[in-house]
Amino acid sequence: MSEKFTFTLFQESDAQEIANLLNRNRFYISEHAPVSPEDYLFVQAARGMAFSVVAKKGEKAIGMAAAYYTSGQKVANAQQIFLGTMLLDVRYRLSFAVLVGLYDSLIKEIVSRGFKDILAEVLPGNKQSLYVLLKYGFVLLSDETDIYGYWMLHNYLPAIVDFLGSGTSLASTKDFFYNLPLVNKKAASKSKPQIKNQYIECEYKLDGEKILLLIDTINLKVSGIDFCNNIKFYPDFEFNGKYRLEGNNKGALANVSIREIAAGGEIKKSTGHSLSFQEFAEIEFKSDVEKVELDLNEATYCFYPNRTIKQNKHQISKIECANYDLLVDNTTGFLSIFMQKSATELLKVMWPSAALPYIEGGIIPREKDNLLVEFKESQLRIKEDNDDYSLRREYMLKNDRIVIDTYLKMKVGAKEDTTKDTTKNTTKNRSSLAPISQLWVEEKLNQMMLLSEDAQRVLPEIALAPQNSHYEDFAFWNNALHSDDGFKPKRAQLKSNKSKIDVIFDERSTAVVHIPNMVFYLSYDPSCHLEEQHIEKLEICLNTEESEDA
Repeated sequence: MSEKFTFTLFQESDAQEIANLLNRNRFYISEHAPVSPEDYLFVQAARGMAFSVVAKKGEKAIGMAAAYYTSGQKVANAQQIFLGTMLLDVRYRLSFAVLVGLYDSLIKEIVSRGFKDILAEVLPGNKQSLYVLLKYGFVLLSDETDIYGYWMLHNYLPAIVDFLGSGTSLASTKDFFYNLPLVNKKAASKSKPQIKNQYIECEYKLDGEKILLLIDTINLKVSGIDFCNNIKFYPDFEFNGKYRLEGNNKGALANVSIREIAAGGEIKKSTGHSLSFQEFAEIEFKSDVEKVELDLNEATYCFYPNRTIKQNKHQISKIECANYDLLVDNTTGFLSIFMQKSATELLKVMWPSAALPYIEGGIIPREKDNLLVEFKESQLRIKEDNDDYSLRREYMLKNDRIVIDTYLKMKVGAKEDTTKDTTKNTTKNRSSLAPISQLWVEEKLNQMMLLSEDAQRVLPEIALAPQNSHYEDFAFWNNALHSDDGFKPKRAQLKSNKSKIDVIFDERSTAVVHIPNMVFYLSYDPSCHLEEQHIEKLEICLNTEESEDA
C-alpha cells in the first residue's frame, strides 16, 4: 500500500512536531542543542517567516519548507520572498513525492500571495541542493558569492504564471517543473547572460515545443516570447512601450491577434497580424495600456508593458569628521565610516531593530520609507516613526570619536499584547521585546581583541573570516549558539592594515561578537513601554595610524 502524505500550512499547534523533526535531524537551530516549540516560534518570528508548509504522514511531521522575508543578512524587496529551511526527515530524504509536494504547496502559496521573485541561497559546493534548485526553475544571475560564500538564485515562476494566465493548466507548478529542460550539470555553475543588465532568456517547453521567455529581472515580469518555429515578440530595448513582432515559421504564415486592455478592463485596441518568415511589425503601446493579450494557436499569453516596480532612490549624505567620511543612507538608516584617503569602509553602523523581525540586513539592507535624517553642527539625528514605535538615534561627532545614543518609545499594545499577526502567522508579545543593534565589519581584519573589566581575548585568525561563521542569520538568537563562561566584553578593538577602531559597549547591553557582525541586545523595560527609553550608548574611537600588524 502506498504511503499517504498531506501538505498543510504551518500552524502554531504544529510547533512541537516541527521541533521534534529538527531535533531528530540535528538541523538548523537544533544543530548544537535540542530546541523547544517556544524556541522555534521565537526564531521564526525574529527571522521574519512569512509562512511554511509541513509534510505529514498521519500526525507526524516528516518534512518542511518555509518562505522568509529575510535570509542570512539579506532582506527581500516588496515582491520577493526567500525559500529556506527545506528539510526532509532522513527516512524520506529520497522521496520524490514528499519533495515535489512540499515545493508545489509552498510555491502555490507564494504565487497566491502576489510575490513575483522567489529567492534561494546555496553554497557552490552543495551540488545536490544546486541541482534540485535548478531542476525546479531557479536560475543564477551572478556567479559571484557573498562574503559568506553563498550564491543567490532566482525563480520567476510567479511572473510566468501571470504570463500564461489563469485559464491554462500550464500555470500549475507541477506542470511547470515537468516542462523545464534537463539540468546540464556541466553548466550548472554558469550564470545567465543578461541583456541590458536587466533581461534574461529562459528555456521552457509549451505543448512540447521549445520556447524562450524573456524575463525582466528588475520589474519581475515576462517581457517577450520566442516560439522558435512560429513567432518572436520582444520589446525594443531602446524605447519604452515599443515592441517588435516577427514571423519565425519558414513554411507557413504566423497568425497572431493582439488586444490592448486598459486598467478597468476596457479593450482599447485589437489588431490581427499574418506574418511570413522574417516579416515583422512594430507595435507601440501607450502608457494607459495595462495589459496586452496575445492570441496564438488557440492560447492567450499576457504581457504588462507598463508595469514597473518602483525603485527606492538612496540619497547618501556625506559628513566629514576629522580624517574620516561618514556616509548616511536616508533609506536604510545605515552610517558607514570611511577613511578619507581611500575607499575602504572601516565600519558600518546598522539601523537598530526595534521589533520583530530582527534582521536589518548587512549585505542587502532593509529599505524604509519613513526615515527622517537631520544634521546640525556636530550632531546627526535619524528617526523612524511608524504605527508601532518611535525610534531615534543621535550621533555626536567629537574629532575622532562618535558617541551614539538610541531612544525607543513603543506606541501600541499592552504589556502582554499577544494579538495575532495574520500576515506573518506569529504572535506579538511586547513583554518579550528585546531590541537589538548591530555593527558590520566587512574589511579584512588583522586582529580582533575583546576586553572585559579584568581580562582580554584575541579572536583566532580563523574566526576573522566570515566564511567560517555559522551565525550570519542568527543575529537575534541570543546565547544559545555561544558559550557562556562568564566573560563579558566591554570593548572591542579591531585592527586592519591602516586603521584601529575601538568600540566601547553599553554596560546595560549584552554583546555577542563575531565577524562580520557584532550584535548588541539592548536594555529595554517592557513595563514602561509607552515611555521613551534610552536603550543604548555606544562609543566608537577611530585611529588611522599604521597598526602594529601592518
